[in-house]
Amino acid sequence: MTDTSAAIEALPSGQRLSEWIEAAPIGKTASYELLKALGITPTKARFPGSAAAVSMLTPEQVVIMDAAAEQVAAGRSIAELTAITARPRTTANATDEAQSGAALLPRLEAAERAIASGLPLTTAEVAWILGVKPGATIGSTIARGGIAITHHGADVWSLARIKP
Repeated sequence: MTDTSAAIEALPSGQRLSEWIEAAPIGKTASYELLKALGITPTKARFPGSAAAVSMLTPEQVVIMDAAAEQVAAGRSIAELTAITARPRTTANATDEAQSGAALLPRLEAAERAIASGLPLTTAEVAWILGVKPGATIGSTIARGGIAITHHGADVWSLARIKP
């Protein structure tokens, strides 16, 4: 193995936050506000030959930030996106609640918002909306109740309406 290939293998996965901000369809301030609103915390990584650590977004965070930035660039406010993503983050009682029929309207509204916005969801959010924890391999799509659920990566899902 040459020194070049060793350096390539040592690079952290994901994208530098500064590079993402530069390429984003929104400004720097809006990018940082979006990070905060979505609760995304970049990781710190050190590149070979670099004296200081840099902020990195994981591939999953990049997918979420890309989708959210597109929505903001299209005119949606960050507050609206925060309302869409403000759903339970744990599945401990989500399935029990869904099976009992409690909170059906908020789940239906959340599904509509997720479909309309195109924002990616976590496994916990999909479980809460659908009432069951989805299980699928990355890249596959499952259908339930007129909704197609696509698994994009570790804890990254999207919803779409199935057209009859």
